[in-house]
Amino acid sequence: MLKPFKGIRFKKNTTQNGIPPISLPYDKITPEQYEKYLKNPYNIARIILPGGFDRRDYQLAKLTYEEFIQQGVLKVDPEPGYYIYQVEFEVGGRKYKRTHVIGILKLPEDGESYVFPHERTFPKVVEDRLNLLRATQVNFGQVFLLTDRCGDFESFIEGEPEIYTLHREVHTVWYVRRQNIEDCFRNGKFVIADGHHRFKTALLYRDEMRKKHGHEGPYNYRMVTVASIYDPGVVILPTHRAVSWKVNVPRNAKKFASIDELKKFMEDNKRSIGIITEDGISGLLYDEELTGPEYLEINFLRDNREISYFREIEEGVSMLKRSEASTLFILHPPDVGTVWKYAVSGKLLPEKSTDFYPKVPTGLVLFDLKRSV
Repeated sequence: MLKPFKGIRFKKNTTQNGIPPISLPYDKITPEQYEKYLKNPYNIARIILPGGFDRRDYQLAKLTYEEFIQQGVLKVDPEPGYYIYQVEFEVGGRKYKRTHVIGILKLPEDGESYVFPHERTFPKVVEDRLNLLRATQVNFGQVFLLTDRCGDFESFIEGEPEIYTLHREVHTVWYVRRQNIEDCFRNGKFVIADGHHRFKTALLYRDEMRKKHGHEGPYNYRMVTVASIYDPGVVILPTHRAVSWKVNVPRNAKKFASIDELKKFMEDNKRSIGIITEDGISGLLYDEELTGPEYLEINFLRDNREISYFREIEEGVSMLKRSEASTLFILHPPDVGTVWKYAVSGKLLPEKSTDFYPKVPTGLVLFDLKRSV
């Protein structure tokens, strides 16, 4: 199910001009970050966003990747192994550490149920990532999975680490040649935390390649990063909503004089949402056993008109002041246990219900379908 592979990694000392060779996932990179990444001639953004932030040159991606291989910038590990990945970060003044196992996962066949999505996704075109995969035959980014198996991933750590600092987070990778790790995951279940579209791309590519080359091949596998649902470093941040129309605030909502009062109210009441308009700040309690996004969808957003999303409340308030929104909905994130329970039962949360933080960077280790098996 989860197997070791000969990963491809950046050689040591590829941090240039203070910029490491790794990057955020392609769909999280801003134009400003992209320009910053380009200050390092070896940064992976040159491959995953080839030819510029707003255009794609997939042949350039292939050429750049092959040049990095030929120059020794990227090196193939000598034997199949797993990669223990740990990230240290801070949220709200509190320090966290999240530990993962990176391997390649056998893609499920029709009728097999061991990889579960956790939320509905927008009908986003996967053609861009599919074209990159077709051109390079390499998994550059990760699909981030959760499991309820093998909680103590730190016990797998051995050898010398490779350490990167990216956006105030410390990312550490160990190359581990212990084959018994796969026993831990046998017959396990996995929930997709991040990378639903990347996983779909892998399935499409597998089916495409089977028509050309037969049932067996490295395209039956996808590189994944797995964390335990019991790891206290699995952090989910809220994703709040903004809409362009003003809602009718229920009469039983509590009124507050400040954002701080609303935050305190919501800290004390997990089944609650906040509503902010130019007329004031309100908090609403509910009794239903629903997540905030579900309650909001049922009671306020049934018609699915255009919704904007934001992470920080202050960001939403700025949208109100600039008349870019008329109503803000402030939500709690679902906890990890709820995400797991919903997913394995086949129930999906609304779009943008979760924001797993931090994102798993691209470039920590690569899976090359030609060289890594």
